[in-house]
Amino acid sequence: MKRKNIIQKFILFFLIIFILGACGKDDTVSAPYGSIIIVQPGTTAVNDGTLTTTWSDQYYTITVLDGNSNPMNNVEIFIDFIWAIPDTAGLAQLYSGNKESGYTAVNAPMVATTDSSGNYHLRVDFSHGGGLKYSGTIRVISAGAIHGAAEFSVTAS
Repeated sequence: MKRKNIIQKFILFFLIIFILGACGKDDTVSAPYGSIIIVQPGTTAVNDGTLTTTWSDQYYTITVLDGNSNPMNNVEIFIDFIWAIPDTAGLAQLYSGNKESGYTAVNAPMVATTDSSGNYHLRVDFSHGGGLKYSGTIRVISAGAIHGAAEFSVTAS
């Protein structure tokens, strides 16, 4: 049953990418072939042996670079994390926005656009403690780009 949900979520994710990729909206572009997406930090590992479940946040910088390593602005990217809401476990929540204007909770998968510096700043709130153990990959893709990823894990000791 859990495997079926994971497969359905991946199919939905790629279907959304296909549909949105076909839409011509404003001045956003898809990353061209040969570009690359970098997600920093590349690894987040939380070890929480406390008995109480709590929430924390983690911030990521996603950068899209063209084939010559130049930052690309206004690039449409798609972000997904298997444990993010609306997943029934609800262990993580993705947010759009920024520190200056505030963050808004969004469902995964989400669509975002890089800023004038070729970056997108992602906030992820996640649950830990209380014996929780889970891991997954935050995936970021855009058309012809080599996808970006960040490994994420929560353990209890």
